[in-house]
Amino acid sequence: MKCAYCGSNKTEVFNSRTTRSGTQIWRRRRCTDCDETMTSYERIDLQQVLSIDTGKLKKQRYSRPKLYVSLLRAFEGGAKLDSVDAIIDTIEQRLLSLNKEIITLSELSDAVLRTIKPVDTVAFMKYLANHSDLSGTRELNKVIKKY
Repeated sequence: MKCAYCGSNKTEVFNSRTTRSGTQIWRRRRCTDCDETMTSYERIDLQQVLSIDTGKLKKQRYSRPKLYVSLLRAFEGGAKLDSVDAIIDTIEQRLLSLNKEIITLSELSDAVLRTIKPVDTVAFMKYLANHSDLSGTRELNKVIKKY
């Protein structure tokens, strides 16, 4: 990693910890040329690891920004906007725990709904309304009981 102060490629890690429920690694680095220290955060790029099976023989790469936007819409007007990143970290941890390279849209929705329901019921309902094909009240009640 390049030094943020002098641009040298000679940096070494002298402290490292997992953060955000194990989805990130926090590292303290020291430049061996200028002796300055800096902090870096590393996270698995799920776009390289996960594909989403969208049906109809199509697949697309997982996109954290797309998930972020859909959660911002769900939490719009709520008090939890500042915690969307932490919520996505939890969702990504759930997706990684599936140990699959290809996940379905329903598996992604399931991870999102299981994560946001305890946080904000209104956001849960908004996300459910925007990402489900529910045909009636009976089906809606069945899905709500599931989570």
